[in-house]
Amino acid sequence: MKFNRLSQKHLIFGLGIVGALAPFFLSDYAVNDVLIKAMIFGLLAVSLDLAWGYGGILSLGHAAFFGFGAYLMGITLVHWSSPIAPVAAVFFGIVGPTLFAMVIGLLLFYTKTSE
Repeated sequence: MKFNRLSQKHLIFGLGIVGALAPFFLSDYAVNDVLIKAMIFGLLAVSLDLAWGYGGILSLGHAAFFGFGAYLMGITLVHWSSPIAPVAAVFFGIVGPTLFAMVIGLLLFYTKTSE
């Protein structure tokens, strides 16, 4: 099925409205477990589509940083029983892979190789 640009905008707008109103008419399980996971995996798919579809670069490194962030969040939630543990888990899940990617990028792009 081929969409023209106008129908794509309507579809995206409609899905955005449904997503914004979903917490008001769905259960806590559906919002906290299903929708949030779908949004996270959707973000991974969009980033991979940008790199591979538009840039022509097949990047399997997305999975490493995605998994590292999920691991940090899981470890934080399991081993830290505090009221701010979910906030700290999200913080570590974002900052940890970001710092890891920065170190990897610095090593890859700013180190000299011998010929």
